[in-house]
Amino acid sequence: MARLLTNTTNISVNPPPDVHLLFGSAWGQANVSILWWIAVTAAAGIVLSRTAFGNWIYATGGDPVAARGAGVPTNLVKVVLFVATGVAAAFVGVIQGVEYHSGNATAGLGYVFQSIIVAVVGGVLLGGGYGSAFGVFLGTMIYGSSTSAYSTPGGARTGCSFSLAFSCFARCWPTATSAALR
Repeated sequence: MARLLTNTTNISVNPPPDVHLLFGSAWGQANVSILWWIAVTAAAGIVLSRTAFGNWIYATGGDPVAARGAGVPTNLVKVVLFVATGVAAAFVGVIQGVEYHSGNATAGLGYVFQSIIVAVVGGVLLGGGYGSAFGVFLGTMIYGSSTSAYSTPGGARTGCSFSLAFSCFARCWPTATSAALR
């Protein structure tokens, strides 16, 4: 749609200083996206481990028929996880748009497979019902470190790799922990 309206996939973004401070600033080589990544991990961990909705996510991912029989509103869980995935993707788009001062409609196309890799490395079962936010956090660290180490001599793309790892985490945590969206 963006390409049809503007005849290009790229746009320039010049955010106000406070928005840039919140979403795109850096301290040395560490981007603020790392703090957002940690905050989203903590929020996901709390939701998954300490709330009824977290139990519903695991139940729906493990066995939707049994979960429905136990009174879990599996359709609601699926809809909420779809919405959470969309919000997470938009959030990552905002972070990347502010950080790189541009937006590209095709920038996140490669994250689909990378998010699956991150989830599996983090210990999430593709069949559903098992996984943790901390496991996905570790998976993103491993993936980000490996892509940083192999991308350039000396791993000069650390900030970009952690931004990519955060993007993969934000994209995969709602869907990968449940596999309810099959």
